[in-house]
Amino acid sequence: MAENSGAIKLAAIGSSATAIAAIAIALSQKEAKAGTQPGQIPPEVMQYLAAISGATGQTVVELIAILETLKKGGSFIQGYPENADVIRSVTVNCAAVATPYQCPELIAPEGFRFAVKSWPNNAVGSLIYVGSTAAECSNPNSCWPLIPNDVYIAGIKNSKDIWVSTTVPGSRVVISIEQRR
Repeated sequence: MAENSGAIKLAAIGSSATAIAAIAIALSQKEAKAGTQPGQIPPEVMQYLAAISGATGQTVVELIAILETLKKGGSFIQGYPENADVIRSVTVNCAAVATPYQCPELIAPEGFRFAVKSWPNNAVGSLIYVGSTAAECSNPNSCWPLIPNDVYIAGIKNSKDIWVSTTVPGSRVVISIEQRR
């Protein structure tokens, strides 16, 4: 119980610090609208953050760094990656039922995701099972099923980590990624 009590206290302090950070951001935005210095953090909020810093240490340091970034007009929201130069696609033919097939290797540039698409002309009622291992794609309980013309977006680095199988022989799946030259 003593172990949990420390974790609960730390979680409560972290929650309090997060709430204070949210209040600081809201107050700085309110003050900016009122015509004062934009992004200025009210002194009472900074004092409160300093008071809890003895208990939380690194958490408060991180919160202050976040607040400083926001004061400078920074953002933690990432945009879309730069446009790619080409589209690479490979087709995997699943010749046999319940047989795992590993996809050929394509490398995803940072920020890009693979599109795994069940071929539109696959037989009605057929399923493509997508998994990260041969065992996963062979088990309907541990895979992502695709009906014909369905798409799964995979945020992985290498398409060779995608395995597929089918419920109808001759079904196909296309793996596609945008790339830079």
